[in-house]
Amino acid sequence: MNFDSSDLRNMAEKACDTMVEMGKNLRETTKTVIDVTPLTLKLKEKESYLEKQYFELGILYYQEHEHDENPEFEQMGRISAIREEIKEVRRQIAEVRGKETCPGCGEFVEKGHIFCPHCGMKIKL
Repeated sequence: MNFDSSDLRNMAEKACDTMVEMGKNLRETTKTVIDVTPLTLKLKEKESYLEKQYFELGILYYQEHEHDENPEFEQMGRISAIREEIKEVRRQIAEVRGKETCPGCGEFVEKGHIFCPHCGMKIKL
């Protein structure tokens, strides 16, 4: 296969055009990434904040309704049950460590303390 100078020129021009087009595409892609990245980070930050608000609202709702006779949501009973299980496991851990748990904050306290050094609640009467 023989190439003359016009064939080589055409191939070089096509290669140049292709490279120029690739450069334009790369520039557009880079611009999109640069423009979208801060927005994506802002979106993640807002979603994280929203999740935190839902979580805090759930805690507040639970605290407000934990003693309701007929709770509106079945999760209320499950939360109460798991809290009791957690309290019992913490009591067992305290017992093994030779301590007791504060009824107020649940922290481990040396036996014999009258007040919790963590929250100040009276432990024994």
